[in-house]
Amino acid sequence: MFEVIYEVGAIGGNRNIGLGELAEKPFFQAATAFTDLFETENSNAHCLLSLCSPTISEMPTKETAIAFNPILRKGWTGSLSVGLQRKRHTMYMFSEGSVFRNKLNGGLVDITPDKIITPEWNGLHSVYRYGYGFSVPIKIDLND
Repeated sequence: MFEVIYEVGAIGGNRNIGLGELAEKPFFQAATAFTDLFETENSNAHCLLSLCSPTISEMPTKETAIAFNPILRKGWTGSLSVGLQRKRHTMYMFSEGSVFRNKLNGGLVDITPDKIITPEWNGLHSVYRYGYGFSVPIKIDLND
């Protein structure tokens, strides 16, 4: 299958002028390569390594939030169905390096443009922001 993809110009933009790319990359099992990172003995907190938008049920409280930084995420989205860019919903996410007592899983957030403000979007597809968090367990001194 890779031979067929390579013969038709590889993958990517501007394939017809030779800018497509297809290369075999070595990979490793992350589960075994990062075992020490996820097996912290006596961990009492979790540090985010990615942005995270927690679900309603896992929203941190002042007792579980140790150190965090909310980041404003906003912008525009486009669709071939509409043909124009439209403003998507603005939201806050917890930044990388935020620390919580419990692990935040997060989830997908619907940021579909408002149907009242942008009626031409009505009935088209939804737009989502990836809000799943990636965190590692850490041990911190809470009395510090």
